[in-house]
Amino acid sequence: MKRILVNSKSFLTALAGSTIILLLVGGAILQGAILGENSKTNEGDVFVLEPFFVMPTGQEELLKHIVMSDIKIKPLLEETEYEVEIQVGARLMNGLGPDKIMEWLKSEPRDTSIIKEYAGLLYIGHNDMYTFTINLENQTVENFLKKPNNGPTLPELTKADKESALAIVAVDSTLQNLLFDKEFEIAPEKRIGTWRSEDNVKLGVVLEIWFDKTYDIEAVLPAFDYDESKMGISRYVPKINHFSGMVSKFVLVIDTTGQQIVAIYPLQ
Repeated sequence: MKRILVNSKSFLTALAGSTIILLLVGGAILQGAILGENSKTNEGDVFVLEPFFVMPTGQEELLKHIVMSDIKIKPLLEETEYEVEIQVGARLMNGLGPDKIMEWLKSEPRDTSIIKEYAGLLYIGHNDMYTFTINLENQTVENFLKKPNNGPTLPELTKADKESALAIVAVDSTLQNLLFDKEFEIAPEKRIGTWRSEDNVKLGVVLEIWFDKTYDIEAVLPAFDYDESKMGISRYVPKINHFSGMVSKFVLVIDTTGQQIVAIYPLQ
């Protein structure tokens, strides 16, 4: 069994055998999740997150502008080199049935009388998550809380990691031959993340390349097997994959220390 572990708020990839599963975080109508009642901040307050609904584009942009301009949040955004994601939306009044909620979601403009509050999430890198509410009248962020990190610290994707990965992509002869005479986009919609081992050691970068259409490709591609008896990058034993079929995107696994692409996985 071989497995790729990837950190990204908008690109989480798991590889088991030859199957790649993409899990996208955010972008859904309903955002947020309920945390356990035992989750607490450093101050001892119970940390509970209720779900909220995405607003239409114009209202969402206004809410995000308030968040990014807030005196508590703006310095955090200016200081970090890590990926930042802001999710904002509205929490509705209690007791609304599913039919009423669906009617509200489809309406334009949205009825603000059933909105209980505006709320959001701020992700900075893979380890820091904040919750907040938005005071629309005062144009400020309130109830700004950092979620306690009860799990292992995940390796972050740095600017240097991204630059190194893109430089390797630009000169890899196997990949450039595959891309020749095709329209494509590298790491669209933030499809880029850190490649890590199961013991949370950063091994490199994983990113996607999307084509403008499906291409019939026949090629010998780099790949690897997974040796559970070893540690770190030595667990990944190189091999070659004789591939023939229709492809709409590639997933690249890049060893930024060894300066090479160690695997190219085609997806239909």
